[in-house]
Amino acid sequence: MEKNITKLLLDWQRGEVDAERDLWMMMHVELRQLAAHYMRGQQPGHVLQATALVNEAFLKLVDAEFRGSSKGAFMALAAKAMRSILVDQARYENREKRGGGFLQVTLSGLHDNTPSPEEILLVDEEMVKLEKIDERMARIVEMKIFGGFTYDEIAALLSVSSATVRADMKFGITWLKREMG
Repeated sequence: MEKNITKLLLDWQRGEVDAERDLWMMMHVELRQLAAHYMRGQQPGHVLQATALVNEAFLKLVDAEFRGSSKGAFMALAAKAMRSILVDQARYENREKRGGGFLQVTLSGLHDNTPSPEEILLVDEEMVKLEKIDERMARIVEMKIFGGFTYDEIAALLSVSSATVRADMKFGITWLKREMG
């Protein structure tokens, strides 16, 4: 199946419309699982549901500059797209509820997989900074916190060892906590 995905990704990059459709069909279940993980921590009645998040993410992915050829690269890009959508939604909710004021929050809710809109926004701000310092570490933190991937899954997707993922995750979380005060 990995070979099929790789071929579809390469065909998609060449602009083949059928490849885009076939990729969507093949990856929809996995994208839905990723979206369900994201949505688990959202408030009941959240504007976006998992299926809508998948659809919005795929629309972002269709327009994205994608240069990878692996399922892992695609899933990492999908996680980033979903994070972006949830951050945009959190910004909107924060503006509506609080008149634009931000609250100081901690990472505790993220460890419980129940991030509030304020936590999503604050973590996103710090993630942008972390990406400038160490892009791989930022991807690992993003895939773990926002994507719910296991250490072994992240290691396989990024072609690094589980020990590297654990070390980067530990350092990344420590850095985020320090930056968030």
